[in-house]
Amino acid sequence: MTANEMRNEAVRLMKSRRRKNSYTNGEDRIYFFGKPDNRPGDTAQAGFSDCSSAVRAAIRAACGADIGWNTDAQLRNRDRGAVVHRSEDGMPDEAALLPGDCLYFRGNAGHLMEVGHVEMYTGPNEITGHGGGGGPVSHAMDAYCARRRGTDKAYFMAVRWITEGMDAAPQARPTLRRGMSGGEVKALQGLLIGQGLSCGRWGADGEFGPATEGAVRMFQRSRGLEPDGIVGPLTWAALERSAREREEPRERCGFATVARGAWTVRTGPAMTCAPMGYVKTGDRLPLSGEEETGWLGVLFAGEQAWISRKAVEA
Repeated sequence: MTANEMRNEAVRLMKSRRRKNSYTNGEDRIYFFGKPDNRPGDTAQAGFSDCSSAVRAAIRAACGADIGWNTDAQLRNRDRGAVVHRSEDGMPDEAALLPGDCLYFRGNAGHLMEVGHVEMYTGPNEITGHGGGGGPVSHAMDAYCARRRGTDKAYFMAVRWITEGMDAAPQARPTLRRGMSGGEVKALQGLLIGQGLSCGRWGADGEFGPATEGAVRMFQRSRGLEPDGIVGPLTWAALERSAREREEPRERCGFATVARGAWTVRTGPAMTCAPMGYVKTGDRLPLSGEEETGWLGVLFAGEQAWISRKAVEA
């Protein structure tokens, strides 16, 4: 698949979810393609998203690249793509854009470059994104940017995440669940056992039984995923990422158990840092080994995150 084909696929996936998702910036935002299956291209299930999770999911499904959890992370990752336009007057240059490019708008003083919103260019003169309410929705690009022009929410930068020479997205793994068997189940069990989880007396036997389902649920909870025991794209990705992390020299330091109540997981060690999601009493988060005064570094949905020490049991 060429870069142009992958960009067009990202646009197709983005537009396939129009008006099918409810807005959220909580942990359900991982279900862009519908809950509970979250299968790219599926339009049968209602899903959840906000602006950054929508473009992230469409691009990731199209080319395999993870551009970042929110708009702040995406701007910090911009060197993974190509900045194709910068604006001083709040208006984009359509001649510089290709379908699948992301337009970034200001609006959050706590983020890098005060970025607060993102839309995907789905052209011509069309952008698609998810603000509040039902979405994603499409807008006329010139009119949308003109309304924000001269305000603290103006357009200022476009990033092309799918660039020439990128490899095509890897072939999708099958969705696995209890009762299935075969080589893919055995590969799954090997990844789970590599995480220190038990798949039962017979280990990696290729049979998806109750012990394997329990190991999947435990792993999903540790990564902030829905603990449904079903191995779909997000669980596969988290398992493979975890396997790579185990090969790195950095030591892992166990788990933090969430104290009584509901708490926010953030992108950095400060209350001004953007929320990544929410956890509740008894949830367990893997510690990343990072620490700051009053804060613990944890892994949330497979990414570096931070939580207040007040939010975890002593």
